[in-house]
Amino acid sequence: MRMTERPSSNRRAPEPVGAGAGLAADGWSGGYSAFSLFKGVKIARSMRGWQEGLDSALNAPSSCKRTLAGPRLDHIRARDVLDLGEPYVHSSQRQACAALQTGLHGKGRCQPRQGTCLMASRARQPERPTLNLALQGGGAHGAFTWGVLDCLLDREDLAIGDVSGTSAGALNGAALVSGLRSGGRSAAKANLSLLWQRVAQAGAPMTLMMLPLRKPGLGLWDDAMPLLSPYQTNPFALEPLRYVMSEVANVEVLKAPGANALFVNAVNVHTGSVRVFGGTELSVDAILASACAPLMFQAARVEGESYWDGSYGANPSLWPLYDASHNVDILLIELAPLYRPETPTTAKDILNRINEIASVNGLTSELRALALINRSVPNADIRTHVISLPDSGPDTELEPSIKRTVGPVLFESLRHSGYAACSAWLAAHRATLGLRSSVDIHQRYGPLI
Repeated sequence: MRMTERPSSNRRAPEPVGAGAGLAADGWSGGYSAFSLFKGVKIARSMRGWQEGLDSALNAPSSCKRTLAGPRLDHIRARDVLDLGEPYVHSSQRQACAALQTGLHGKGRCQPRQGTCLMASRARQPERPTLNLALQGGGAHGAFTWGVLDCLLDREDLAIGDVSGTSAGALNGAALVSGLRSGGRSAAKANLSLLWQRVAQAGAPMTLMMLPLRKPGLGLWDDAMPLLSPYQTNPFALEPLRYVMSEVANVEVLKAPGANALFVNAVNVHTGSVRVFGGTELSVDAILASACAPLMFQAARVEGESYWDGSYGANPSLWPLYDASHNVDILLIELAPLYRPETPTTAKDILNRINEIASVNGLTSELRALALINRSVPNADIRTHVISLPDSGPDTELEPSIKRTVGPVLFESLRHSGYAACSAWLAAHRATLGLRSSVDIHQRYGPLI
């Protein structure tokens, strides 16, 4: 079972709830499965509030219950209100819920408690919705994410909230947040452009690191990859990428408290656990660890521990985006393919598919936890949205040779593709932001709980 390590940040730490709650003494260590997360501290704590709210509702004075239109309040079932998707709630139940929320002190009146009703957050769309961003890793296809971010930065009617990124998503996230915090939207756009310019100019080691996730294919090099170790072939380790990050990201700015918090994750080589770095734990080493492809680079070292690319455990980690509030919009920029009809038969294709499966499984585990919170925690309304890299096209499925250079021409083409995809998505779903999810996660990713 995969475990997660919680970052130290300026957010309030969870409170222990006793033995068997899925906690380690030194922080967050709830498993990724829905069952173990249900026993975790956040839900355990929230369930106490839910029980109080439910008791308050069902034990309301009978004189109050009789004033409510429709069925008696004690016939309203929690599952009618809390659901994974947009809940269906009968009008009489809405009246009952509203009566409890607005009840006055005094004889024969309801005394409402917080945590009883879900409808308050669904009343109207905010004028300027905030999107928390989940940025997947995907090698060179991270330039598609660059295009999506460029589009979002051009939309003054949208606010960008916290950002969680893995691998190439961590690089994009660092450039984005550093720019937003230091100079606003224009600085963020300039940072992202500089990032991909420098990646294209960094030479062979960086170019190989940025191989596309969908079909890596670099001819003979690709065939030899399973047989070669980066400790034999890459004496420079992550130094080219370190130089790039020093140009586009100010770590002190990233570590400071405030809006647009950045989170990146990496896999601990020794324990197999996923560690999320945020707040004061952020460093250039942590960002590089998130992008440390194990067959391309020697393991990254952070605080004396070795780390590999975070996409092997969580691509990306979603829980930091709803840790402070369960009433948020999360936009996932998806680069990893969910389905491949063919069975891989060559060593390189088998290895590539193994990596893809690990990436998708990590995301599914995160979505399972999110779905469970939406179902179980009072007032939880975590709205999910997805912009996905197209399944086919010249920039998606590269030929297994060096016929197309992984460089500025490809990156710019992917940026245009990402910008267009974001524009189309906003045209179709802008009106849903702040109100409901625009994607059915059950239909897209299969049954979650």
